[in-house]
Amino acid sequence: MSWFRRSLEAAGPAFIKWGQWAASRHDLFPKDLCEQLEMLQSSAPAHSFWYTKRVIERSLGMPIDQLFDTFEEQALASGSIGQVRGIPLCMRPCTHPNINCMR
Repeated sequence: MSWFRRSLEAAGPAFIKWGQWAASRHDLFPKDLCEQLEMLQSSAPAHSFWYTKRVIERSLGMPIDQLFDTFEEQALASGSIGQVRGIPLCMRPCTHPNINCMR
């Protein structure tokens, strides 16, 4: 059954989310399948730093090094549709037109 879990991981976030839901449905799916899918709840695969960087830069229209003093390449945590990364807070003046800075 691990092949099925790996297939969901390779298919992307929506399929991982479905697998997380299915893992809790012991009334619908066999026990061994649910046990494999439970791994998606505790250890969803992280996407690459390159992908994160590309999405941020495209979304905000600026290079990542102009937005942040430092940006951790390694994710602290990963879910099916998001990641947590360490980024120190700083009082750098914000010049991006789509970002409201609190002062």
